[in-house]
Amino acid sequence: MTSRMCLAATVAAACAATLAAQPVQPSQSFDILIKGARVFDGTGNPAFPADIGVRDGRIVAVGRLPGAAAARVIDAAGKFVAPGFIDIHSHADDGARPRGGFRDENPQIRAAPNLVTQGITTVVVNQDGRSPWPIGTQRELIEKHRIGPNAMLLVGHGAVRSQVMGRDTRRPATDDEVVKMRALVRQALQEGAVGLSAGLEYEPGRWSVTSEVVELAKELPAFDGVYISHERSEGSDPLWYVPSVDGPGPPSLLDAVRETIEIGERSGARVVASHIKAKGANYWGSSAAAISLIARARDRGVDVWADQYPYPTSGTDGSTVLIPGWAIRVEGGRGAPPPQGTNPRAEALRATLADPAKATTVRSDIAHEIARRG
Repeated sequence: MTSRMCLAATVAAACAATLAAQPVQPSQSFDILIKGARVFDGTGNPAFPADIGVRDGRIVAVGRLPGAAAARVIDAAGKFVAPGFIDIHSHADDGARPRGGFRDENPQIRAAPNLVTQGITTVVVNQDGRSPWPIGTQRELIEKHRIGPNAMLLVGHGAVRSQVMGRDTRRPATDDEVVKMRALVRQALQEGAVGLSAGLEYEPGRWSVTSEVVELAKELPAFDGVYISHERSEGSDPLWYVPSVDGPGPPSLLDAVRETIEIGERSGARVVASHIKAKGANYWGSSAAAISLIARARDRGVDVWADQYPYPTSGTDGSTVLIPGWAIRVEGGRGAPPPQGTNPRAEALRATLADPAKATTVRSDIAHEIARRG
């Protein structure tokens, strides 16, 4: 279930108005003339054949332009022309690294040619609960130094949680802490954030409870803001779950979708289930149930959406670790460097596998991780 989202609505409407076919005098001339294209206008309408005239950097005519002249003519036969694409889940700049992204000192990096040359003209950043703080400073730097695409900034739930709770985040927030977090969300929205992102499968959002997120999301309707969540689970269980350690009852995708719907229903905010999927070979097919939950919630008036990335993957693939941490844990933790030529984790694993009961458990945990990753 792919969402265009209301974040893109105003852009699409503006593009539709610009691209509306117009009567053009045959003698008109343009700086650029794109001939024979099939045009998508951003509204969801089917593509239609048209020529496009550009003058002074703006589209000024769309339609049949048989007599038009231009300094540069582009033959677009067999090609499509569309408004700029909106990347609604981007990590081009999310505060997860001290340098890089739109705040980098290098103007070539800030220009983001890897995005712009793909036709991406707007990115929505600060995803998964991560954002710099304060948002106002991030915005000032971007506006001062200039960037290639347009950017829409979210404020991260994890960021405001850490601002209020410090490193003591492995617990539900108190009522007083929630009040303080809510004030920070309001501040970020006043400074230009378009919504609140959450990473409820990650630290520190993993330790929050639904009521905490509901309270923060209550700030959004007054600003027409959106709540976008990397949900607590995208399959039968979360990424952090290890069967032999965490026991039964982890949240599933369906639990996570229900929570997103509940946050929207109780807060009145527009909510989005980010990059929705049914992950894991042992969980394939449950996407129908997730879509049904969303459709039924929409039918009763909840402003709930979902988005989906258009390439095959199972998530944060780069951090896939099949061997559970308990099986390679080194006694004493991070002490002095091990002697050259030795590998304490390998020795720890050998010791684990030497115990028949532990060997059976570690193999079971590994089999679970393989199935979860598909």
